[in-house]
Order: sequence, then structure tokens, then C-alpha cells
Amino acid sequence: MKTKYIGAVFFYFVTFTISVMIVGLPAPQSRFSTVTPAVDRPLVIFKSEIDLQTRINNFLEDDLQTGIELENDEARLSQSRGLSKAEKLATLNLVEKMKKVKCDKLPEDFCQAWDEHRNAWTKKAEFLNSGSKTIQGEEAYRNQLSIEISRTYLNMLAAARRHEVEFRY
Repeated sequence: MKTKYIGAVFFYFVTFTISVMIVGLPAPQSRFSTVTPAVDRPLVIFKSEIDLQTRINNFLEDDLQTGIELENDEARLSQSRGLSKAEKLATLNLVEKMKKVKCDKLPEDFCQAWDEHRNAWTKKAEFLNSGSKTIQGEEAYRNQLSIEISRTYLNMLAAARRHEVEFRY
């Protein structure tokens, strides 16, 4: 029974916080105040924020599509060339696509996270392209590269969240 009341109080504060973020707190005004009420202010700031969020979301959608293409390339190539060659060719193809992507008109922190993500994929492509024979520690290094790719992708999503873009992958 207590969790029901705690939940109700929690949702009340969440709702209040969201409404304050959207509308703002009322400012005390005197008869001689020259402050324009929030209702009369233009919403240009909100429009530009929505445009930015849309660009970030579109960027992430394109990146997700590129990831899907990577999986499709690996599956298609593995049928004719074997799994290791397929991974190598698909990854090299992915990196070439990523190098062509420009992070123009997006926030600097997001672009920096994108650059780190692309660099992580580049490291993996270089590793796969090195033609190294199976050596001790190769699997550990491969896992480390995969962890790096995941970490940089999560950093990119965190940068998007800082700009109020919640992307589901």
C-alpha cells in the first residue's frame, strides 16, 4: 500500500517538473513591469531545438541503416567467400561509407562522439585487413575492438540525449 502512495507522489513531482520545464515558473510582476509574458514570446528557440533534434535523429537513423547494411553485406558475402572474408569486406565497406558521412550542422559534442565511433570502426577494419594469422590474444583484441565500438556508440547516444533526442535502436 505504501508503494502506491510513493508512486503517486513520484508521478506528481515528475508531472510538475515536466510542466515547469515546458511552461516555466510564473514570475512576480508589478504594475510597471516591462517583461513580456511567456505566452507572447516567439517560439523560435523551440523551433530551432526541434530542427536540431530532427537532424540528430535522422543522423542516427541513417547510422542504424548503415549497421543493417553491414549485417546484410556480411550475410551475403559469407555465402560466397566465407565468414572471415565476409566480415573483413563488409567492415571495410562500412568504414568507407562512414568516412563519407559529414557531421555538419550538428552539435560539437555529438560530432566528436561520431568521430570516435567511426575511429573505433576504422581500427577494427584495419585489424581485419591486416591479414594477421590466428595468434594468441587475437580473440581478446577482437573483443576489445567490439567493446570499443559499443562504448563509442553509447557515447554518441548519450550526446544525443544531451540534446533531448531519445533514440531507440
